[in-house]
Amino acid sequence: MENSHEFPLIGKTIVFTGSLETFSRANQQQIAAHFGAICTGQLGSDTAFLVVGKDHVSEVKLRQAAKLGVEIINEEELLERMAFKPFSPHASDPLDQPATDAQLRALEQFGITADGPLTTKQANTMLSVRDYVQALARVMRREGESVSEDAELVTAAVMITDKDLSRYAAEWNAKRFARGTHDSSPRLRSDGVFARMYAEMKTATQKY
Repeated sequence: MENSHEFPLIGKTIVFTGSLETFSRANQQQIAAHFGAICTGQLGSDTAFLVVGKDHVSEVKLRQAAKLGVEIINEEELLERMAFKPFSPHASDPLDQPATDAQLRALEQFGITADGPLTTKQANTMLSVRDYVQALARVMRREGESVSEDAELVTAAVMITDKDLSRYAAEWNAKRFARGTHDSSPRLRSDGVFARMYAEMKTATQKY
């Protein structure tokens, strides 16, 4: 199927072992959810592949993967599979299938509950907004601002309900993932959107 080619991680169960250079263990589940995958700690019959890092690799997991016939890939191969554009509003074949449980859980953990069913594309966009807002909050905190979680949610709601801002967040996330920026402090451009959302979050913090 064309969708499985363009979106190869959707619905896949991933297990990690060892230290990865591009992103930390704390970010693995979040990143997997972004791409419609599920990140677990144990191998099973439903595991799609085992991602092996460079150091502290579990020999037990390697043996289990071999026994179960689970595909074993390294970090570079995982990043190659993430190189498609799941957040791009210009995708040739927008994904209209329902959002995965992992995506919905990630949204709920942030505090976003959808009024109705979401598609994978819509969930990806909302997760992109979440990432942008969290990155902005980190910038503000480094500058000495006090940013509440409620303010983050209010700012995210502003972006989600504005098509242009949602598209901006989606394209920002697509670009950072494409260039391998999976760390916890992705770069933000000092542009009009940045200035607007900075002001929105500052105002929201004062109110909430």
